[in-house]
Amino acid sequence: MSFAVSVALLAAVVSLTTALPGVVLVLRRQAMLSDALSHAVLPGIAISALWASSPRDPILLVGATIGGVVVIAATEWLRARGRFTEDSATGLIFPAFFAIGVILISTRFAGSMISEHTVLVGDLNIAAMSHWIVGGYDLGPKDMWIVGGAGVVTLVVLILARRPLTIATFDPVFARTIGVRHRLLDYLVMVLSSLTVVVAFNAAGAVLVVALMIVPATTALLVTHSQGAMLTVTLLVALISSQVGFWVAYKFNTATSPTMAFVDGLIFLAVGMGVALSGLGVSEVTSCVLMYPVASMDKPFSAPQGRAMAQGFFPFVYMLGSLLLMLPTGIVALVMLLTGAEGGIWLAIIPVALANGIGILALGTWLGGKLMDARMLSIVATLDSFASLQK
Repeated sequence: MSFAVSVALLAAVVSLTTALPGVVLVLRRQAMLSDALSHAVLPGIAISALWASSPRDPILLVGATIGGVVVIAATEWLRARGRFTEDSATGLIFPAFFAIGVILISTRFAGSMISEHTVLVGDLNIAAMSHWIVGGYDLGPKDMWIVGGAGVVTLVVLILARRPLTIATFDPVFARTIGVRHRLLDYLVMVLSSLTVVVAFNAAGAVLVVALMIVPATTALLVTHSQGAMLTVTLLVALISSQVGFWVAYKFNTATSPTMAFVDGLIFLAVGMGVALSGLGVSEVTSCVLMYPVASMDKPFSAPQGRAMAQGFFPFVYMLGSLLLMLPTGIVALVMLLTGAEGGIWLAIIPVALANGIGILALGTWLGGKLMDARMLSIVATLDSFASLQK
């Protein structure tokens, strides 16, 4: 197996594995937990590095896992005292552990095989050098199998805990009412996130693993409205960004992991701006033809009466239209995927998405103006009827 193929495979597996817990963290509004965990396991890695023979020594994994468990326990103990909120407990414990780890590496353990650079950004290329050879067959990088195994475990656990995790994520009060053990689920999410951070440490380091975990899920959240669709889009974005990032880094001789994270950000920017511009264009039209009553300014939390179906259906039409009109970008991406596009060619999807959004905005503005001129009297009458509902 060539070195380029090894790195590409490892990049794909690392991106897919780190993206899995990212979906849960984004939905639970705990995105920065990945950042905290990735920094807090550093003392365990620093201490275990004294007995490690290489950056891929299993003892580093054991030390990092123990460090993560200690940090989780310390954070929960502090939060349970009742005087600290969850975010303030995290802000106290996690930076302290990261600082201890950096001090240990740069002073007492300066002679070990681990460095601050390796800890912060990792090295995907070095991680791909050590292969598993079984019966004369090259099975690929060892880290690929380790990270992939963690990914399979994470996926299985998330599938098995899907129902209680969904309830606790979207309605924690109801979850407690029906007896869902939400505290156990919190520990489960933290352990899965910690495991992912630890196994991806060699390839992505403490800083870049945050981008690989959070950005694909955040991008998927812009264009999906169900957990299944979000998971699918998240994994697709992670896979595309890993391969584009690797081939761009390979061509221009840049660091692989940072390039992957950079491509993740570009995809988010393209999708976000494309969908936002498309949404503005759609709103120019729907605001003239699909109107529905809203709460009055003096009673912002009241429920306006009348046209209940319109209140629920019209916003759905708006969101669906915004996504469907980005179909040209999706078709271009599908064609590139089916034709085996590689490397920097995938970056073309960014201007395509922006052009798609700008085109929909221009068309919507023009069509909305025409509709406004043609339906002005009807619009005024409809708004007047809505005003009567507020009395």
